[in-house]
Amino acid sequence: MLCVVMLLGPATAHAAPHISARKLGGLEIGFAEGNLMASHDGSYLALLSLPGEKGSNCFVFERSTHKTILVPGSGRMEPLVFARRKNQIWVWGLERDGKVPGLEKVSEDTAFIALYDLPKRKFVRAFTGEEWDVPSDVAISRDGSTLIVSDQEGWVRAFHATSEKLQWKKRVAESGGAPVSVALNSDGSRFLRWTDEDESTQQSTQVVSTRSGRVLQTLRLKLKGGLQSAFQGGRFAPSGEMVAVFQPDTQQWVFFDSRTGRAQWKMGAKSRSSEGDLDWQWSPDARFVAVCGPNRFELRDARNGRVLRAVSDEKKVWGSKFGAPTFSPDGSFLYVLSGNDSGFGDNNTIWQLRLHGTAAQVKADEFYMKKVRAEEERFALSPQHINQSLLQAAKIGDDKHVAFLLDKGANIETHNEGRRTPLMIAVTSSGFENSGSRRFQETIRLLIARGARVKRDGGFLLASAASRGNDELIRVLLKRGVDVNSDAKAYGTSTALSAAIDFGRTSSVKLLLDNGAAFNARNNKEKSPLWGLASSNFAHGNEVSIARLLIDKGASLNARTLTSSDENDIKHGGETALGEAAWSNKTALVEFLLERGADANTIDAQGQTPLMKVAQYEKDEVAVDAYNSRNLANRLKIVRALLAHGAKLELRDKEKQRAFDRATSPELKAALKIPREAVSSKSIETHN
Repeated sequence: MLCVVMLLGPATAHAAPHISARKLGGLEIGFAEGNLMASHDGSYLALLSLPGEKGSNCFVFERSTHKTILVPGSGRMEPLVFARRKNQIWVWGLERDGKVPGLEKVSEDTAFIALYDLPKRKFVRAFTGEEWDVPSDVAISRDGSTLIVSDQEGWVRAFHATSEKLQWKKRVAESGGAPVSVALNSDGSRFLRWTDEDESTQQSTQVVSTRSGRVLQTLRLKLKGGLQSAFQGGRFAPSGEMVAVFQPDTQQWVFFDSRTGRAQWKMGAKSRSSEGDLDWQWSPDARFVAVCGPNRFELRDARNGRVLRAVSDEKKVWGSKFGAPTFSPDGSFLYVLSGNDSGFGDNNTIWQLRLHGTAAQVKADEFYMKKVRAEEERFALSPQHINQSLLQAAKIGDDKHVAFLLDKGANIETHNEGRRTPLMIAVTSSGFENSGSRRFQETIRLLIARGARVKRDGGFLLASAASRGNDELIRVLLKRGVDVNSDAKAYGTSTALSAAIDFGRTSSVKLLLDNGAAFNARNNKEKSPLWGLASSNFAHGNEVSIARLLIDKGASLNARTLTSSDENDIKHGGETALGEAAWSNKTALVEFLLERGADANTIDAQGQTPLMKVAQYEKDEVAVDAYNSRNLANRLKIVRALLAHGAKLELRDKEKQRAFDRATSPELKAALKIPREAVSSKSIETHN
């Protein structure tokens, strides 16, 4: 029932170590974020947890006792780095009331950096500064006398480790309103800085001397799709011979040889998701890279990226996901963190992976894991936990385990704290791509065949299936009597049709409409499906095809949102799909609605027309110029489409403002300027 598979990757010059595992301990904490940190003698592990308990976010695991130490604090507390010699840890915090012993000098709502003694359980010293921003990286000088910290505002500061003094500070990068990750090497003598040169096609990263400010090297990456994220990340190898730079348009890490400045290899599948989906760390000697991803751990050769060893965990024995890898100081162990979704036991688990064990040590670890698995199985099948086991099996799509637990007496209608049953959990865990994997489809079929109720939770199930484009499940639910217009408030939407529209599931929209979905029904905010399409934040690109389906079924083009019980106000005060599409800068949808007959001069409660809405363009100071240029070009295109379909430039809103007056860019003002001959021949209309 439980398995961990070891996979051998291609051979390289570096020997592929055998990997064996032990469960080091459990942590009853919230969501763990960021890498684990190991003290220099390996006796402590620290991590950041969100949300924190009692105001603190900093947890330290003591290996000898398997106990968790919560660094005290009444505001925000984050681990920075362990001191080089003693078992002390540097933390960054934001104090709320200044009543923590050892932090009496810290004023309320003031940021601080403090040194905490773990064996003595007390703060040793603290530095304060009201202007300090959240740290992005930290280093300690070779002799351990100086703590160097960079923050997300682009500052680097050096503190004397044995006195409460700031030695120096430098502004090394401009944030421009967005967080900047200034990476430091291990002793703080160098940092990475990102330049502003032609960000739309190239990312330039400079390796700079902290002391002299001299640029030592420039690393360049070509960007094909422009910057997709304001976040810029980078890391130095412990030895300093390699530098890893995060490439935002592909969401990949690129590894450079710091001596030649040449890119050596890339890591991570091309994706538009966050860089947090891939946790990784260099070994102390920089020979290996440990990588944690969903249900998989890899050990790679740091020189070329080849996989030396991989651990696959499809059944999630380890937990919900590997993460936060860190090596022991001697490189013989790797510690990883996993979440626990079973509903019982500790929230998180620290695992110890042995990388260079003897045959006897590996055999002992394997024997230990067999005992752990047997104990966990007995625990999971106990009467008080069998239902929790069923919920977990449904969440990972293990249909064989689901059937086994149901045969053993698990309640198919059990639910978690959120009142979600195994069927509801299986549907929502199936993912948003390709209607969910085959194993989830089998699990869902099994639960329905074994008698899981569908009508009671029909709205939730139907909306969940619609948002994922799972047409097969939609047909099953409708066949079993679920009302196509069931209330889906429990899923966070009005109906399944609204969910399908939000996520751009064209085939699901058609299926629901063909089965009687109400195409003009208003949700709890009195807004129609067509208006919901215009206002959706999801850029799925299917707006026109979905709008065509709705309008062909009879959806009202000029239906307004209900903003008042006054019929006159509803008639002239609500918002229409065209106005919302113009405001949302959805060019193709605006053009389609106009072609189908939408009123180009419709007004909302403020008397604003679509022309006035699209005129209010604001440049995004954080975004790159290419994004702003596309944004402005789309708005100009919408203006031309509205004018071509009779939009009136002379109309004024309730504040006596025309579209021209609302325009915030020279280009839009030029497009919205009323010709002189028109002003002399027409009266200026005003909506009140």
